[in-house]
Amino acid sequence: MKNHYGEGGLQVPDPSAQADSLKIMWIKKFLDENNHAKWKFVVQNKLLIGGNLSIFECKLSKREVECKFPDKFWREIYLAWQTMVEEEDKTDGLVLYESLWHNRYLNLDDMVGIPKKKLQNSGVLRINDIYDRNAGRLMPPDQLTEKYGIGNFLLWHRILKVIPKEWRQILREKRPRVREVRPEIYVTLQETIKVAKWAYSVLMKSNKLSCPRKAQTKWEQELQGVQSSWPSVFKILYKSTQDFKLKWLQLRILHRILPTNRVLNWMKIKESSMCDRCFEPNEDIYHVFWGCKDAKRFWMRLKHTLVLPKHFTPEDIFLGNVTGKGKWTAAPLRVCVLLGKQFIWQCRWSGEEQSVQRFSLYLAKYISVEKCIVARRGGRKRFDETFGLLWEALCTSST
Repeated sequence: MKNHYGEGGLQVPDPSAQADSLKIMWIKKFLDENNHAKWKFVVQNKLLIGGNLSIFECKLSKREVECKFPDKFWREIYLAWQTMVEEEDKTDGLVLYESLWHNRYLNLDDMVGIPKKKLQNSGVLRINDIYDRNAGRLMPPDQLTEKYGIGNFLLWHRILKVIPKEWRQILREKRPRVREVRPEIYVTLQETIKVAKWAYSVLMKSNKLSCPRKAQTKWEQELQGVQSSWPSVFKILYKSTQDFKLKWLQLRILHRILPTNRVLNWMKIKESSMCDRCFEPNEDIYHVFWGCKDAKRFWMRLKHTLVLPKHFTPEDIFLGNVTGKGKWTAAPLRVCVLLGKQFIWQCRWSGEEQSVQRFSLYLAKYISVEKCIVARRGGRKRFDETFGLLWEALCTSST
């Protein structure tokens, strides 16, 4: 539901992500040096560690989050921000920018005998502060003692030992550039104006669900050699029509979630999975719109009645990726297929006959309604491209 159209979703707004994106705006306000609001002076002792390092640039453990943020408001803001940054890859620059304090990967705060406040006030905040750019490695203990004038060999040796081997390897193999590297997400936060909109897009990328491959695999097996790419199939659906009912029907077909007799029998709602029209033992989606003899007869007669330029194939019917031919563009043919499927589905539930004559009346009524909508809202060009040839075909078949 939340995924992009091209990934089989409906782009339904995520209320949770929207709430989190509004919380991110408070981090923007807190880090803004030009913002001198009084509330910043109230919370800065809690949110600033030392120098220009804020708590939002640290990776707290679950226990530290509860201890550091006893009030729910700032705790939710911190967790929302971590949802955004946790997807960042640990490239060489990001490793350099990792905080030495309140970092669940280092656990330096739990070590006994570390003069934490003294080191923070001296500027020992990030891995970048104990890294020798010229040599391309972490500074040895004696060099650190000389640079900061704090501690001895054993102190710095203990600090260096907590840095993970994977990070050490990255710093050896990928020597960072001379300038200070900062993760792009922090730079974007400070530079962007519409923070909530940007944060929402990032959160939706991190929360994105994978496209349901199971339904696609089944269609590929049933249709045997599908030529269309699935992103284009989903995108075509939204380009073909603006009618929500048609889009919803087609989306359920693509995801194979229509309540056919087979599904209802599996759910113990119906006693049998038999087709109510041709009495075949297994009524699935493929059978409803193509396998049933009534459905095949409908599509064959529709082609001859409206003098359509081509016979529809199973791939055309189920995926909706119909191509144009001659004077017939793809738009009217795709709408014709969508309306044909909606007509078959309605007849299945009502028990009425799936005749082309009844569909012609159904199509004429649908086009008349669309014409009234166009008269009020505009969009005559799109209407002519979609329904012009279908209306001509209806008028010709009725004479």
